[in-house]
Amino acid sequence: MTAIVRKLSIALAVSVALNLFALGFLAARGFHGARGHEGRPDVAEERMRGGRGALGFGPYAAELSEARRSAMRSHRQAVAEAQRAVSAALAAEPFDRAALQTALQALRVQQTAAGGAAHDALVELAEKLDAPSRRALSERGRRLGGGRQQRRER
Repeated sequence: MTAIVRKLSIALAVSVALNLFALGFLAARGFHGARGHEGRPDVAEERMRGGRGALGFGPYAAELSEARRSAMRSHRQAVAEAQRAVSAALAAEPFDRAALQTALQALRVQQTAAGGAAHDALVELAEKLDAPSRRALSERGRRLGGGRQQRRER
């Protein structure tokens, strides 16, 4: 095999691989939609139990009232929308300082509201749990992020 044929064969293989990757990406995007898994109740519940972006309530999330879980989902969606507005303001051309400041302020308001809702949910949950379950939930919180300072000090 000559050097040119070998180089062309490698280029063809790379091209086919890139095309297959692009087709897979587009197929996945079409299957899940442009926004991915957002809005799917099973994913929202997974996040509340301890998945990506979770509160870390684990199996205890089922103890929360449906109204509380619904409110938590609404807060998460509002924060996500505010984050998208910040991203849009940051990427806007020409750059508009006031628009970015406004979007950041709106994000802070949504994050504060979501944090308050999370605190209320934790209180509701703690009222329903016995002492060993509260200790287990506390340990779960430390493992999921509450113990970051302790890990840095090691």
